[in-house]
Amino acid sequence: MAESNVQINAEELKKLPYLIRIPEPPWQVPVLPYYDPTGRRFRLWSVVNGQLVEHKGCELVQGEYLAEAAAFPDEDYPLPLLTLVCRHFPCWGVKSACDKAVQDLINGLGFIEMYFVFLHHWTTHGTDRMTDLVSIELEAAFGNHRAFYDVIQDIVARIHLWHGGGKAQLPVSFRKMTEKQGDDLITKYSLPAALAGFYDAKRELFMACRSIRDAVFHHGGTFRLVYALDDGFAVAPSQSLIGKLDEVASLWPNDKRKQNDLSSLLAVFCLLAQDMFSTMRDLADCLGRSFPLPAPVFANEQMFLRTGFARHLHGLNDYMSTHWYEPSRVLAEQIERKT
Repeated sequence: MAESNVQINAEELKKLPYLIRIPEPPWQVPVLPYYDPTGRRFRLWSVVNGQLVEHKGCELVQGEYLAEAAAFPDEDYPLPLLTLVCRHFPCWGVKSACDKAVQDLINGLGFIEMYFVFLHHWTTHGTDRMTDLVSIELEAAFGNHRAFYDVIQDIVARIHLWHGGGKAQLPVSFRKMTEKQGDDLITKYSLPAALAGFYDAKRELFMACRSIRDAVFHHGGTFRLVYALDDGFAVAPSQSLIGKLDEVASLWPNDKRKQNDLSSLLAVFCLLAQDMFSTMRDLADCLGRSFPLPAPVFANEQMFLRTGFARHLHGLNDYMSTHWYEPSRVLAEQIERKT
């Protein structure tokens, strides 16, 4: 789905190896990067003057692609929400909103990458400016997390509208949905019970992260009191805006806290990224249980994420359980390449 409202005739669409059905309006045919397992190669197309033009010999370095299985199982990661949308709800507005959500997730993984880059710089060069840079990244991470949720709301609102819209159109703000209990959402918007439960489940952590973001973006709050240690950057939760996260996410077990209550900021960056990924996964499940699914446009293939930061998705559980890392454990390949 490289462009919106692009007309392609049916003969051209036969060039897409994954397509099993041409959907009726308002749905559209998704033109997706595809991994061919037989030739072990990526296939990519552009729409030029109503025709599909394949780019020969291209390698997908970063982005989303469709495949029966991951091209690189140790690196790439499945995207259930994007799979559901491209298979059953292929429409430019929904697909583009999903792309934005995926980019927010990539941003979240990028913040984890920068955490380790800054930590490596600190342990190598000892400059005290690293704590200021970590504070800046932390502010950006909470802003990115908040923006992600309004993109999620856009996806829900569009699909809900196309299935009748209920008694009232859904608001554009995720916050307005979480301000009401699930039963109220069902009553006011004719929201399916599974989707109402989705908002109930996301409310507490979303509101906690939103309040931290608002304190910084709207009320002059700051994360400036950051400590640099050899195996991580830290805050004292009782002295930081972030402390309230421990109340809703049990972020820092006692056995992971260091002297003077210093607690890992890696856990914060990981929490935000993990929440975005799990939210997309949970939404896919809820949408599948909430609305009749249109016939699929492709069969059993899935959408996968390919990015240089995907290794952090694979490492999230370990990061969250360990908290403290020497940066060389994560950046070994980059450090070796540089030297």
